[in-house]
Amino acid sequence: FPSHDMAIISSAIVIPSVENLLPHKREFIIYEASFSDIFGILFFNYLIAEEGISIESGVLYGFNIVWSLLLSVVVALGLIYLLSRITLHLKYFLLFAVLLVLYAAGKLLHLPSLLIILFFGLFINNRNIIRPRIIVEGIPQRMFDEVENNLKSITAETAFLIRTFFFILFGYSMNVDIFGQEEVWITGSMVILALLVIRFIYLRFVQSQKNTMPELLLMPRGLITILLFYSIPQQFKLSTFNNGILFFVILITSVLMMVGIMTAEKKGSSSNLNDEAIGEIV
Repeated sequence: FPSHDMAIISSAIVIPSVENLLPHKREFIIYEASFSDIFGILFFNYLIAEEGISIESGVLYGFNIVWSLLLSVVVALGLIYLLSRITLHLKYFLLFAVLLVLYAAGKLLHLPSLLIILFFGLFINNRNIIRPRIIVEGIPQRMFDEVENNLKSITAETAFLIRTFFFILFGYSMNVDIFGQEEVWITGSMVILALLVIRFIYLRFVQSQKNTMPELLLMPRGLITILLFYSIPQQFKLSTFNNGILFFVILITSVLMMVGIMTAEKKGSSSNLNDEAIGEIV
């Protein structure tokens, strides 16, 4: 379970930090972090479920995921239709309230709430490729644009809030004495090295990227890692595991992310503009 927790990338930390990266690199990081968080949490919940790991429980969990996708489409259409009929300037808070209700409803119905919200966002942002078109026919384009802008505002502000409180609490709870332990340095360094090697192999040979930077370093662990770690049932916990390893990995991966962001090529840079100019000439 500790290894599973440390495999999940913190989307709340990395996504707001890649705003100025080149579009294709930013898109990869956003999708990677989002799916890492959501499917990591789903797999964790599946592992600790009372039903245990079996074919029946796997089929049931898969059915819940499909049901969640259908529910997200219905809720998205209902919300857009509702917003199109409202003339008051209260849509921002209404959208925020709907997202909270959506999350709570998923919990009450034992459905993966994060997956519902993810596909709700995908539905809003990719309405032009929805088929059949009758699903969105009659809903003005401006309504989609307004919901999308409100979602972006909510995401940016809540992500800032989460990052701020997380690092304050993380710094407050961390005991600096752990960095004097040889086990923490050796094991933590091995974990980070394994993450970098696996990530490099994936980026270089699966994604076929010639330049693996800065994606190679953008793999911070954060709030989800800590929450899942402390949510591990007592019977699954390793009595010999040193909690300092977890804090070490979180801290070092955050530093690596900072280095990656600082050294990354930004959109609008001179080299990028030159490439675009050459492309236009050709």
